[in-house]
Amino acid sequence: MLKNFQYKSWVLVVFFGLLFVIITAITDNKHNGRVCNTILISIDNENGNYFLDKETITSLMTEKGKYNIIGEKYKNIDTKVLENRIKSNIFVRFCEVSKNLKGEIFVDIKQVNPVARFENRLKSFYINDEGKIFALSNTFSARVLLITSDKEVVLPDFVNDETDQNLLLLVQFINKNAFWKAEIAQIHVNKENEILLYLQVGNQEISLGKLENQEDINKKMNKLDIVCKKILTTKGWNTYKKISLKYNNQIICQ
Repeated sequence: MLKNFQYKSWVLVVFFGLLFVIITAITDNKHNGRVCNTILISIDNENGNYFLDKETITSLMTEKGKYNIIGEKYKNIDTKVLENRIKSNIFVRFCEVSKNLKGEIFVDIKQVNPVARFENRLKSFYINDEGKIFALSNTFSARVLLITSDKEVVLPDFVNDETDQNLLLLVQFINKNAFWKAEIAQIHVNKENEILLYLQVGNQEISLGKLENQEDINKKMNKLDIVCKKILTTKGWNTYKKISLKYNNQIICQ
């Protein structure tokens, strides 16, 4: 009885296994024979960035019309190839392409998210929150923090240069705080690697001096909070031309 039961169980396993293979093959055959009739493109613009539009994505997918997608059979459309074509654009952070049983191809796009625009006498570019550098767009300008520099380098080095590392920490600090993100218009790095800030309101120059580490940034920004909320709001935003926060436990207004 036990052997007979085991034999029947084995037969059932083989039967359902073959049935699954047959159904899968039939489904795949029908799926591959389907024709694409629609391309549905979704671009994430939640951060207010519009580097990409549907026309650009379609052009990337077809390599400027070299290949057809609409009217093409599914078996001739490789979603990974389409994803790689789209990812060749520097403003694409994430891309996923998929097909359904209705002849529709879905394209889900997430754009890069710049947190600052860096400018020196040699080059202009965006940086993201991790310090990744990417080029400016010819069609869209993101409203982000401006960083200018007197340093004689083409690109900052956020991996090996301590000054640039601390600069990135400051940018991250500002962008994580809604008040500072709205209030600070520009960061400037002078030839002595000292940091100067310029606010949206008022024309004062605010010196943070050289940044040492995250703790140093926190202390200096806490002092700036006092300046903005307790001094400038009572004395007037244009009362002082220069404010220094570079020294420990001191706020110098001139």
